[in-house]
Order: sequence, then C-alpha cells, then structure tokens
Amino acid sequence: MSGPGAETPFELELLIGPIGASLPLQRLGDADLGSVGAVPPSATPVETRPAADLPTSVWGIASDRVARVELRVNDGATFDGELYAIPPGSIDAEQAFLFLVPVEGPMTGTVVAFDSQGEELQRKGVKSLG
Repeated sequence: MSGPGAETPFELELLIGPIGASLPLQRLGDADLGSVGAVPPSATPVETRPAADLPTSVWGIASDRVARVELRVNDGATFDGELYAIPPGSIDAEQAFLFLVPVEGPMTGTVVAFDSQGEELQRKGVKSLG
C-alpha cells in the first residue's frame, strides 16, 4: 500500500460464496469513513462460474461516530447497510460496514455516514466494475 496510511499493513477481506476480495485499509484519522470497496457477483475466480443470484457487495470501515450508513446508487436506489464492531486495537477504525445490493453488473454510488442524530457526517464514492 502507498500514500497516506501506508504504514498500516492491514486489509479488510470479504468472502461471499465463490467471491473473494480484499481492500487495503487507509487510516481514518479525523474522517468518519475510511476505505470503501465494491465487488459484483461476476467477480469470481477464473475457474469458477459467476453466481448470478449473489448480490453486489459494498464494504468498508467507519469511525465510532457513525450510527448508520446508506448507499445511494446513481440510478436512484437507496440501501441501508449493516455496521459491525471491530475489536479495539486491531485497526484504526471502530466499525466495518457491509451492503448486499441486488444489482447486477457495474454499479456507481455514494456511501453516506450519519451520526446518532441523523446528521450527515461524510460521503464517499464507490464503484463496482462488472
């Protein structure tokens, strides 16, 4: 990994059925959303057939100020994500988030983080190729 946070040798790995992807983690610093990634159901290993019934997955890391995450797809659809606690001291983030989106093919959108009062904290763009 290079650039800001290069000293952090961690990756967030996602495994769903035959799909596996990893995302280099950048330090959060003062941000509320960190590394964000997406993988379509067609992103299977060469020797494995794509699984059409699997969702597009969007995932990343968030600070402890984030109470809710939303994915706003450029076609107008909106999805609520799930937040998962990260064990303290393991990486520079308190939470990971995951969206399982029923979208086939390429997808472009924005992950939006909200605090417990419903105030928007940060936005981060995301794109899946497929």
